[in-house]
Amino acid sequence: MPQRALAFLSPLLFSALLAACGSGGRPAAGGDAPEPRLDRGAGTAEAIRRRLYGDMYHAAMERIAEQGLAQYWQENGGVRQAALAALQPALRGGLRRMGLPEPEVASTLAALQALLAATLDDAQARWILAPRDWARNEYPLAGYLDGQWVSAIIDRAFIEADALWIIDYKSGERSAAAVAEYQRQLATYARLLAELHPGRRMRCALYWARNQTLEELPSEVE
Repeated sequence: MPQRALAFLSPLLFSALLAACGSGGRPAAGGDAPEPRLDRGAGTAEAIRRRLYGDMYHAAMERIAEQGLAQYWQENGGVRQAALAALQPALRGGLRRMGLPEPEVASTLAALQALLAATLDDAQARWILAPRDWARNEYPLAGYLDGQWVSAIIDRAFIEADALWIIDYKSGERSAAAVAEYQRQLATYARLLAELHPGRRMRCALYWARNQTLEELPSEVE
């Protein structure tokens, strides 16, 4: 395979490849660049709950974008609560399947619903989720960069005007250490996509769901 060749894989094939390679679904260059490990009490019940909470938030954002923002939001009426409530069975089932203790399911689901409602109320989030001619959700990419195999799943990517935006959703708290690590990840995503969209300007940003903030970051590692 050429050193800079990229591969588009079906989600099932991509998932199987990641499982075989031991990647967590985020960029991994030869196994040396895992997801940032922040001091969040890894392995504790609370850390697991936070991880599942974040995973389900990502799943809901993917569903909203795929089904269409108009199904969940109306200009004169705000959040369509019935549509948001219709996500609950899938979210509840996901939390249970991934092992969240039953006593915590109801409270975690309620927190998720509140976070999603706040997200939909935010004009920046609606801009991210808006339909476009070219847009992808949970977008799997893989290829070689600098002689190393790199894999990635991009939360949201879309072309707006002259730029290709790469958005990473974050449901946790912001910290300077986290931003520095995520910026390196987003720069890797940008390099992967630049191979497929030569000449297109890359723009990277984090969407912090807790305070509804869109934070643009450099698209190159500094």
